[in-house]
Amino acid sequence: MSSGRYLDPRAASAAGYVPDQYCVPNPAGPGALGYPHFNHAYDNSLDPARPAALIYEDDRNGGRRLTALEWVVADRDGLTTTDDDRPTLFGRAFKGPFPGRFKGQPVHYALHVWLWKANPHGMFEVYNPTVRCLPGTTRPKA
Repeated sequence: MSSGRYLDPRAASAAGYVPDQYCVPNPAGPGALGYPHFNHAYDNSLDPARPAALIYEDDRNGGRRLTALEWVVADRDGLTTTDDDRPTLFGRAFKGPFPGRFKGQPVHYALHVWLWKANPHGMFEVYNPTVRCLPGTTRPKA
């Protein structure tokens, strides 16, 4: 993978990744995902060099640090009841299917790879218990 070029979030922005201003907490317990930076041109990509999202966390210096990569692939039949078309990458099956999480996002599968920060729950888990969302950084409840 050539994700090292995105260690600096400014390089990610220059490459078309758009930062989400909000940190994504784990709704089921401790930890978080962090701040996703999406490049929707890479939605449905199974290319290891083209993840749909780069995931950052706050660092100690007021900046952001790359922690993980995410690939997102739409479910071909749009159903959340089957995994007949579940994609794989790196020998791992994607998790899901998940309902769309924002307007226009279809039912999809996702694969997270904690390449730049160890995840005690496993390299391919969605949330990392060692990532924290700082107070005031999560999406307000509607």
